[in-house]
Amino acid sequence: SILFLACAVFLSSLVKSIVFFRTPNHLNAVLPDIGHDFLPPVPFPPQVLLVLVCTATAVFVAFHPSKMVIMRRLLLIYATLIMARTVLALMTFLPDSNPSCLAEEKSVSAKEVVQHFLVSRRGFVEWIDHQRNTTLHGCRDTIYCGHSTLLVLCGMTWHTYYQRVEAPVNWVKSIVWVSSLGRRETYTLDVVLSTYFAVTTWATYHRLANDVLTG
Repeated sequence: SILFLACAVFLSSLVKSIVFFRTPNHLNAVLPDIGHDFLPPVPFPPQVLLVLVCTATAVFVAFHPSKMVIMRRLLLIYATLIMARTVLALMTFLPDSNPSCLAEEKSVSAKEVVQHFLVSRRGFVEWIDHQRNTTLHGCRDTIYCGHSTLLVLCGMTWHTYYQRVEAPVNWVKSIVWVSSLGRRETYTLDVVLSTYFAVTTWATYHRLANDVLTG
């Protein structure tokens, strides 16, 4: 599961480097979005709550009697969703939902960026930095949002293996979703798709795993 996740993250970072040059970011390129229409811009970075949820989930899994099973399933499902997101990112290119991403420099060619990525693993390093830095804006994070996917998987972990705290986790998830839309880091469609794919993949995997275990 760990090797599969590492491969998925590597390919996702590589594709993101390619998408950087194919994203149609020009003046007024942001698509109309119902979430952006009804939610005013908020200064609070949603990554703070995301880190809180992920940390709490990691501590819960570490002390769970079936921690190895949960970790293997969680990593495998997350890697599968990242791979699916990578394929979708190559099919359709949407303009960034955050206007601050539109002014990024694109002076070098895509070929040079890919070559630099393969030599220095720049994409993977940037991915790690983005997870640690809660002040960065999410650019090129459309169809579908990777942060929302991870958030839903954390919620599904609590829902499946410790149901007594389901309500508080759902409240935190809702706050993160709203703040992500308020920060213009993603489109409403991305949140809906990431939620649907994460819940469906999680339920399908556990149903198949339980069928195998029970005979």
